[in-house]
Amino acid sequence: MAEIVVDYFSNLFTSGDPRIQDINPMLECVQLKVNEQMKSVLFSPFSAEEVKKALFDMYPEKAPGPDGMSAFFFQKYWHVVGPEVSEAVLRVLNDGAPLQEWNETIIILIPKIKNPILMKDFRPISLCSVCYKIVSRALTYRFRKVLVMAVDEFQSAFVPGRLITDNILLGYEALHWIRSRKKGSKGYVALKLNMSKAYDRVEWGFLELIMGKLGFDPIWVEKVMRFGPAINFEKSSLSFSPNTDPVTADQIKRVLYISTTQGQDIYLGLPTFSLRSKKLQFRYLIETIVKRLRGWGNKTFSAGGKETLIKSVLQSIPTYAMSCFHIPKAINEAIERECANFWWGMEEGRRRMHWKNWHTLCVPKCMGGMGFRNLEAFNRAFLAKQVWRIAINPDSLVALVFKARYFKHHDIMDAPIGNNPSFIWISLLSSRKLLRKGLCWRVGNGEKIATFRDQWIPGVQSLMRPVGISNDLDNVNSFIVNGAWNESLIRTTLPSYIAEDVLAIPLANNASEDSRFWLYDPKGKYTVRNGYKLEVEFFDTPSHTLNTHAKSW
Repeated sequence: MAEIVVDYFSNLFTSGDPRIQDINPMLECVQLKVNEQMKSVLFSPFSAEEVKKALFDMYPEKAPGPDGMSAFFFQKYWHVVGPEVSEAVLRVLNDGAPLQEWNETIIILIPKIKNPILMKDFRPISLCSVCYKIVSRALTYRFRKVLVMAVDEFQSAFVPGRLITDNILLGYEALHWIRSRKKGSKGYVALKLNMSKAYDRVEWGFLELIMGKLGFDPIWVEKVMRFGPAINFEKSSLSFSPNTDPVTADQIKRVLYISTTQGQDIYLGLPTFSLRSKKLQFRYLIETIVKRLRGWGNKTFSAGGKETLIKSVLQSIPTYAMSCFHIPKAINEAIERECANFWWGMEEGRRRMHWKNWHTLCVPKCMGGMGFRNLEAFNRAFLAKQVWRIAINPDSLVALVFKARYFKHHDIMDAPIGNNPSFIWISLLSSRKLLRKGLCWRVGNGEKIATFRDQWIPGVQSLMRPVGISNDLDNVNSFIVNGAWNESLIRTTLPSYIAEDVLAIPLANNASEDSRFWLYDPKGKYTVRNGYKLEVEFFDTPSHTLNTHAKSW
């Protein structure tokens, strides 16, 4: 068994020894990204404060190292060990001291299925020393400061402010376009590459060369090369547009030695294609949950154990799909039915009495329920997050693509469904009703805000348009003169109680652009958590009042 494990990881991490002449053509396409300002950020000496932050950002009781010490010990007794640890870590980061004694790692194999028989059935977990984690985390935090400028906008994962779901939305939209294209002389093809799930890898030589090509200093590259991630392509599949010539498609498949996708194909835990039957498309979620429940069937759990498993495992399985798709109601109900049966228990294949319906169990504990999720509301809260990100980041890649496709002359909150919409777009639009409940404009110059359609007065969703009002007042900027409210116009145009609320809204001195904020969060940012609470009506009043609106300036 030991030989099998060693052989598996040896093959996984052994270099393919690529030839430089094969890599050079790719490197010629890479543009210089790192400027002198970015270099100065990377090269400033690491400080003791950065070391402390790296430690205290760690989960205290997570994965102890070979010495058995967890981050909790170092955090608890930092006043004792802090100076010595900081000095040692800074020697590594600033002076290039060796890492040998910290670099010992124990790999624990966690079974991913009930009866594993292959190495790919295990998930390897690395148990590193805390000092090693501090060094790598401090280096990562420094790297983050320039990562957004160095990494292309098409890379949406692992970069602060970007989400991998952005590229999932774009990928599905592209596949929808390819599948819908049935006319024309040109056919289109999409190549889907599956990455290794066990341990991603990359050729270290290639990583070193491409970082140099991007403009990173050799000293910084040397630091990164002592740590780091990687990529490994395992298998791939092809999808062709309907108007692609069959002969051409067969030739491409023979050249690449791969096959076209057949049936229900899963990438990143999501179905590749949007099937006509949405219930069939997402049935794999129910099957995954049932399979998980069968593995638990012969165990006896306490009520607290069942609660934890339902919240942390069963109801977490569909969340990834929920962040991109509107899951059919029948699928959500089937998942909730399986969770309810597990909660109340089964006897010899027969379910026990359900003393409360599932809707009651989804009520928060403080209100007499168990706090389980209402999956349909949770799904809408997830999708609303995607619409929120498009609304507040109109220059992002995903926003530009969807705007060009569906709402060239509109705002996303007013966008029509369009011609031949994708399932992704239909799913996003289904969440706008929730977003409108708490989305509010922060008045800048007033040019983007529609006076009688948008919500821009906290507590007032929309204004009734008075009879005989001129079209010149359709935008809020009509009520602003020289950076201040036109009080006389406001009082003669709007009802008295509305006029007072408008005049209480502060205006920016520099006449900045209008921006959106979320009423039900003190920071004005939408989150799935507060969106869900609003959808299931657990909020009484908005958190963002006129006072916090004023303080935001």
